Parts: sequence; C-alpha cells; structure tokens
Amino acid sequence: MRKIILIVFSFYIFSANAQHATYHVTRTNSFKGVTKVVAGGSGACDTANFQTAINNWTPLIYTVGSDQSKGYIFGVSNLYPDYSIQRDANYFDLSSTNLNYITGGLIYFAIAGSTEESSLDKDVLIEIQDAQGGGYFASGFLSLRQIQQATMAGNLTEFKLLQVASLPNSKQIFVVVDHAQFGWGAGSTHDSLAIVANGDDESQAAAWQYVYDYHTSQNFWTPVNQFWSNGSNPLDVNLWIFPYLSSSAEGCSVLAMTIINFNASITDAGASLSWRTAGEVNNKGFEIERSEDGQRFSDLGFVNGSGTSNKIHNYNYNDLTLSGVNSTTVFYRLKQINQDGETIYSKVVPLTLKGGITCKLYPNPVKDKLSLSLNLNKASVTTVQIISKDGKTVLKSEQGGLSSGNHQICINVAQIANGTYFMRLTTSDQIVTKLFIKE
Repeated sequence: MRKIILIVFSFYIFSANAQHATYHVTRTNSFKGVTKVVAGGSGACDTANFQTAINNWTPLIYTVGSDQSKGYIFGVSNLYPDYSIQRDANYFDLSSTNLNYITGGLIYFAIAGSTEESSLDKDVLIEIQDAQGGGYFASGFLSLRQIQQATMAGNLTEFKLLQVASLPNSKQIFVVVDHAQFGWGAGSTHDSLAIVANGDDESQAAAWQYVYDYHTSQNFWTPVNQFWSNGSNPLDVNLWIFPYLSSSAEGCSVLAMTIINFNASITDAGASLSWRTAGEVNNKGFEIERSEDGQRFSDLGFVNGSGTSNKIHNYNYNDLTLSGVNSTTVFYRLKQINQDGETIYSKVVPLTLKGGITCKLYPNPVKDKLSLSLNLNKASVTTVQIISKDGKTVLKSEQGGLSSGNHQICINVAQIANGTYFMRLTTSDQIVTKLFIKE
C-alpha cells in the first residue's frame, strides 16, 4: 500500500515548487449546471458538499493555457516537456460531523472519451486516503466507458467503493482520482478526461494534484493553489466530488452490483471472457450474450453468481462457438440477473477476430468528418452504414467495387445528432462494426 502524507509536507512542497505556479489557466464555462442528479442523501446518509455545490458553485473546466489540445488541468493533462498530472484529489474535513463511514460518491466529469476504442476499457482508480496519517484505506473503479456514458447522458458519475470503509480518527480524507494510465501523447491516441471544478474563490481551496516533473523524473503532491495561477492570483477551487457518508455502516443502503474489468480475448479454441464484481446483492448469475453487429444479441450460456457478498469475485467464460461467425468483429455483454428476476446489462465489449478486414476509425469522438482507414484482403463491393443505437440507418454510403489493399474513406456526419452510433462496413463476405461518438 502506498503511503503519502499530504498535509504534513504541504509547506515543503510549496517552497520547493513555487516556480510551478507560473502557468496560465483558461476557464471554460460551457457547462451551466447539473442536468440530472443521480443521487443525493440526508439524515443517516449524506453527500458532502452536494447541496452547497448545486446552490452556490459555478461548474467550470480548466485548461492548460489557451490550447485545449494540451489537455485539462483536472483530468488528462499533458504539459510536456515540463509536467504531467497523474492524480487529482479533493480534501474533506468531516471532524465536525457525526459521519463515520464512506461507501462511494459522485463525480462531475465534464468530458470523457478517446480516439481509441480500447482506451474506453481502461480503469480510473478512485482511492480514499487518510489526510493526516497517510495511506489509502479504501478504493473503487470506474472505466472510461462508464464515465463517458454518464457525461453523454448529462449525469454525474457514481462510484462505489469495494467495501464500506470507516473514516480515520481525524475524519480528514482525500478522495483521489487516479488517471495516470491515460494520456494525450504525440501519436494518434488521445484520451480525454476532465473533472469539473468551481469558480476561483467560490470556496476554500481543497483541490490537490499529483504531478510528474519530466526535468527531475520526480513525482510530488501539491495543493492546486500553490501550482496554478493567473498572474499573481492563485487558483482556489474545490472539485465537484461528493462522497457518500454515513453515521453507521448501514446508513447508506447497499448499492447495486458493479461489474469491473470485463474483458474478452482470442484463444486457440475461441474467445475467453473474464470479469470481476464488487458488492453483489441477491445475484443469481450472468447470461453471456454475443452479437455480430453490436445490436442483436443471442444467449451463449450462464454463469452462477455469488448471491450476496461484499467481496470481489472473479468470473470467466469460454466461447467455443466462433467457427460459424461471419463477421470480423463480435460483441459480448453480460446480463446480470437477481434472484427476484431484476436484470442489468454490462458494457458491450468488442473482439476482433483473426484474419479479418483491418479497419481503423478516427477521430473518435468526431464532430464532422469520420475517416476510415481500410485494408481489404481481396477486391470487394463495399458499403458503409451509420446506425443509431436503436438500430436505424441514418447514413449510407455505397463505395462500389474496391480493390484489395489500403483505402481511405471519409463520411460526413456533421448533420446527424450528437450521440453514440455504430459504423457498419459491409463487403461481399464480411461485416465490420465499430462504435463511435458524434459530438
């Protein structure tokens, strides 16, 4: 377990890194407020800072200078060749309350996405740290895909800890969002993640960051107002992070089960599926479903659940029926079934099969022109369709007969509504389907 004492070393950090506070900050007021509240709380279960934020704070995103391609200060930021931000944290002093437990919380992410579909399955680690004694005592996970879905719906993103945790004696904690595995590099992979903060001086400064210094190859924690400024004005902000807190271990009701790290990979015999769960409640089990177009799913089999449990459970399933599949990409999802018949679905996981057409889709998300980099293993009549989530074809482009080899196809999607779509590429004998986001 990593042990970092933040409060104790705050003066040292400021003294050693005062020159870092020279970067300019661009404020972007594109987000007028929370369009849908996912959860709140009162009495035995409370959500710290939530009502204060709704009533008094201005939701803003902050960027590096005026160039948003550099990334966002609270989220994925690439300040190369100087610094990169790997974790964001918000400090909470709960010593004046009767709250003793933390179960999860809400985070207001403004932007989430990537130019690479595979990046959406990366995990964002949420950790709770003792602000006085150091060390992390609770954690949970979110995938970039989960965050993206919440932001597209106008919701805050809910995270759950893997188990209910007691607050430290001081009741002073940090809620840490670790996004070190994401980046905006010199290549084509650009991961986007931005956490909303309030307006400068709207509250006492509570935001902290874990920064990597490329010059010294050192990491350090620093208060945001000792690192960022506009001229001589330090950035005094809170992040829109709202932990679920309770006066008793049962004060906040047990939340629905979380499926984490759902993955699919090719094996010699077929496909191997694996996933983990946290916080199962009356879980009967999982139906495994597969699709060749990302829309119509059929049942493959069933895996028994673990009933009610606060432990992490690992599951797997082997799909040995891929020999009859005609598509170059298959899609898997889990249908989780409770003892009372209630069901929820996991995210959809695409899996590219061996020997198929090579097709790369970019940029993703896209605003106007969607590009396809295509390699055909033989000459074929080719059609491209843009299909909405409800199965309707919104655009269709007949490409005619294409020779074998590499091709570039451009589709103008500027006129379709913002949202999630499938790009379906059809050749004489194969179908390739890829997910993309229009914004």
